[in-house]
Amino acid sequence: MNKSKNLNKIVNVLFYICLISILTLASSSSFIMLITIPILFAVIALDKGLKDFLIVLIGSFLVGLIFENIRSVTLFYIPILILSLIEIILVKSKLSDKNQILINFLLASLVFIGVYKYQMITEGVTIADMAKELKEVFAENMQYDIADSVYERSFALYPSILAALAMVYSIFSLKIVRNYLAYKNKAVDMKNLNTIRIGKKDLTIMLISAVVIYFLLNMFIDVPSTYISSNLVCMVAIVLILNGIFTYDYLNMARSASLTRGMRCFFIIIFFYFFMVIFLLLGIADIFVDFRNKTRRIDAK
Repeated sequence: MNKSKNLNKIVNVLFYICLISILTLASSSSFIMLITIPILFAVIALDKGLKDFLIVLIGSFLVGLIFENIRSVTLFYIPILILSLIEIILVKSKLSDKNQILINFLLASLVFIGVYKYQMITEGVTIADMAKELKEVFAENMQYDIADSVYERSFALYPSILAALAMVYSIFSLKIVRNYLAYKNKAVDMKNLNTIRIGKKDLTIMLISAVVIYFLLNMFIDVPSTYISSNLVCMVAIVLILNGIFTYDYLNMARSASLTRGMRCFFIIIFFYFFMVIFLLLGIADIFVDFRNKTRRIDAK
């Protein structure tokens, strides 16, 4: 019996090492494959234990050395390990769903932005260089000229774009890990995400934090103030849009509709850029009106 159990354990560990190695190789061309790796590491640690987690981590690292040098493999796994540890700590914590998502979002944003900035530095690429390259591409296909500053400002928003990806990652990673562990009776499922709400207190903290960060970055980083302010405004907008999406989803669940929830989500994804402004306005309005609470009161009557 023990031999069979040990054999199954060895097979499982080898399977995880092979799976992570495949994901690692595919991650160079797929962001989804890349962010799957820390989620998988977190699942292994929380489900199988620290010992199996370390074995899989070391095994995957050694397999990576077959394809790349030790420096490249180390630099690849450092942010992966950081994201995994964040997931593990948050899932084990007693924090609310909203706080888990918020902390995961903030820390994942720092990791994403840090990795991107490190690549820019090591490759000797600047925002001006990327703007110039993009302008050359557009110049071949457009008859009118766009100012260099427009291209530069677009690329300067990369921190907020990465923050948006971090928000999506933060929600889905926690949802996947906790749902899987709940299936194994080892954690509580993350249900009813649409009940998570940004209140007046949360908005006040966000705005004060944004102002403090703005002045700190202006003091210590040699970056145009317009770049800093634009990114901070976009990051606050990301949170407000998410609040709007959750509000919309809750209101739709509270009433019967001709379209299923899945179909509504499909149309939102397809026409997201159109709905984005609506979600932003709804997210702001919900802070002061609390539509979800009003709906609950109506249903109670």
